[in-house]
Amino acid sequence: MKLQISKKLSYTICILGWLAAAVSIAFLPDSIPISFTDGVPSKFSGSFSIFMWPLVQTIVVLLGKNKKMLPEQIKNVFSESQYNWAVFGMNCFVFVMELLVIYSSLRFI
Repeated sequence: MKLQISKKLSYTICILGWLAAAVSIAFLPDSIPISFTDGVPSKFSGSFSIFMWPLVQTIVVLLGKNKKMLPEQIKNVFSESQYNWAVFGMNCFVFVMELLVIYSSLRFI
């Protein structure tokens, strides 16, 4: 069975998320921002919480692996391709948020 390009891209973005977290952990301060108010960090957490983002990506990829898990009413709305691109979009959003947190952490050192 040939994987669709959207699924391949989802897996690639997920792997990039894990790599970004693993590489950035060496450069991050002890606390990183987890919440922002008007563009300024308002809440902080430990640096190892950066691994929360790739974990969310992995969950999105695993839960989005097949459309069969959706309720019947939603299954008929999206085609398989549309569903896979939606999963890819969610994965990209989480990856961009991870990069934003890494950038903000390094910027406010």
